[in-house]
Amino acid sequence: MKFTSGLIAASFLASAAQAHFTLQYPQTRGFDDDAEVTPICGGFNNVTNRTEFPLGPAQIQISSFHTTATVLIEVAVGIDNPTTFSQFNTTSSGTTYPPLVGFNQIPEGPACYNVDISSLNISGATNGTDATILIIYDGGDGTLYQCADVTLVQGFTVPKGAIESNITCANIASAPSTTSSSSSSTSAPTASGKSASGSDMSMTISSISLVGSFLLAASAYLL
Repeated sequence: MKFTSGLIAASFLASAAQAHFTLQYPQTRGFDDDAEVTPICGGFNNVTNRTEFPLGPAQIQISSFHTTATVLIEVAVGIDNPTTFSQFNTTSSGTTYPPLVGFNQIPEGPACYNVDISSLNISGATNGTDATILIIYDGGDGTLYQCADVTLVQGFTVPKGAIESNITCANIASAPSTTSSSSSSTSAPTASGKSASGSDMSMTISSISLVGSFLLAASAYLL
């Protein structure tokens, strides 16, 4: 029995090592490492589960298995099963709103983000509204996707233990700043939630430079 348990554990560790990234919370629509390259939800085209998620302050956690990766998180609100990128960050009336988490770079390991869907002031985002959270990830070998289908609940809190207790959740700006300045004090947000300047700024600039690759991947699926 010990030998069998060891084989199971080894198999799990091998699967994790081969993964590009996994969505830890909220619950993923589905995970297939080989299909993560398939827009818009990593090869899972239909809603298979829908879990409660805070309308207010909440957290999202992923685990990255690349040395460095760029992440963008978007949300579609009030759509039962979004099938195109144009349904994310846009209301039914055509009004756009910022990403839930703007472009940022993360190292290998767990990454946690503080989010608040209510702060985006989306028309129709109320208690009981369905939403889909989209993780767009690039570890340097192509753009990958995963989705989480949720129901927004006012006053709901992230369950204890859903987020790893040994990591700090970061506050990432919803969009990169377009303000330029020659001052040496200029800073920008990083995945750690702290400001970056000097040599650290190159990481933020590199992150923004990958916007084009995301948009090229998305353009083929826009209606």
